Amino acid sequence: MERTQLLWLIYKRFRNAFGVTLGFILMYSFYINQFSAALILFILGFFSIHMFGEFYNDYCDFEEDLRNERNDKFTIYNILTPNQMKLISFFLLSLGLIILYFTNFMVFLFGLYFTFIYWSYSNPNVRLKKYNIFAYILGGTVCLFFPIFINLLLQRGYLISDFIFTLFCFTQLIYLLCQKDSTDLKDKANLFLKWGWRRASLISIVFASLSSFFLLIISLNPIELVLIWGMNFLSKVINLRSIFSKKIGRKLRENAILIEFLTPYLWIGGMM
Repeated sequence: MERTQLLWLIYKRFRNAFGVTLGFILMYSFYINQFSAALILFILGFFSIHMFGEFYNDYCDFEEDLRNERNDKFTIYNILTPNQMKLISFFLLSLGLIILYFTNFMVFLFGLYFTFIYWSYSNPNVRLKKYNIFAYILGGTVCLFFPIFINLLLQRGYLISDFIFTLFCFTQLIYLLCQKDSTDLKDKANLFLKWGWRRASLISIVFASLSSFFLLIISLNPIELVLIWGMNFLSKVINLRSIFSKKIGRKLRENAILIEFLTPYLWIGGMM
């Protein structure tokens, strides 16, 4: 395997954790203009648990990934076997929970809930994924709790403006999960297969619109952040237009979604 291809695979496996969990936490810390050593441990703990979810999903979905001709998995390229992915995932889970336990006990309890969501999403005995939109909404609840527990850690009160940020993260994660199903059409459980293309597209549009609206609100100060919002809005339009017209392809969707994962870091850059 070429070095560039290996780096691409590494990027793909860590992209969600960087763009969602790490991105949202860092973005919120800049939003409230507070940071601490305890928050670094918070980040490391939840990032490790998120990566547990990514690796555990690859273990559980190996056969499904083969059917969907995925080219972004270590298992597909025989770099790691499914069982090795499982072992690595539980090592990451143990590491994350240990870090959170020594950070704050209430945060540790939230870490257990975070773990349950990622485990039940992929585990074949539960397979939360098969409930698509309802599973995505349940999965999005982790974003509802992130600001609450960060404020607890920082001994800071929860403000109304914090709730707007929370709603952005919540709707953004659900949108990301919904639109992903548009190119995984050989799944056993899939939003676009179960609900029909038009209805699933409209659901994706609703959550994308809500996410864009809340992002705009938190991007009004300083006003320069509206440029970041504009880039994010454009990526959503391109992605959703292609999905709605059934012209979406994996490469096009991945390019549009790259902006979504970069948005927290672009937004932080604008704040600085």
